[in-house]
Amino acid sequence: MNTITQLVARWTVAGFCMVLALHVIAAEKPFNADDLKRFLVESGPFLDWVRTNHQERVMNRLMEQPQSIAEFPEAVQFLRDRKWEPQRFAYVLNHVIVGYKRLGMGREPSQLLARLEQTRAAVNADATQSESEKARTLEIVAKAQREAQKTDKAFAALPPEEVRLMWLHRTELQGALEGRLGISKRVLPNPAKTP
Repeated sequence: MNTITQLVARWTVAGFCMVLALHVIAAEKPFNADDLKRFLVESGPFLDWVRTNHQERVMNRLMEQPQSIAEFPEAVQFLRDRKWEPQRFAYVLNHVIVGYKRLGMGREPSQLLARLEQTRAAVNADATQSESEKARTLEIVAKAQREAQKTDKAFAALPPEEVRLMWLHRTELQGALEGRLGISKRVLPNPAKTP
């Protein structure tokens, strides 16, 4: 595997090609600090439950339509047992994951898209790859570009007060979500280095 293919594979592993379709639902009241703190406590057990019970379909569906939580009676019961209204939890989960992914892209998604475009150009210019390798690598780059654009668009629809809360609690978010999602283990900027 050449260097460019390895670079593209890292992007994929970093989660920019995550297949979850992120849709921000604006019908609910924006979450507040108490909602977020409560979510931080309960998100870990919920995400662990999803993984250990092979309920990835639940997560995929919730990221497409948070209101779909009613389709999953086991998930509803899990949340009710923890005194959560399932629709509210799904709303917060959807928005937090959109924010988590976007904050992980850095403050300038245009820079990420520019790097991906440079990678695409380098792949096209790479004489060491066969045409089939180039085609596979270029598809991965295109998928990463689409995912970054989709995440940025969903992020733009988030209520500003939610974004502010997520930024203020980014360290706690990382602690609660790290290793529990199909995205990079290190997606958030280092709080010590970022204003």
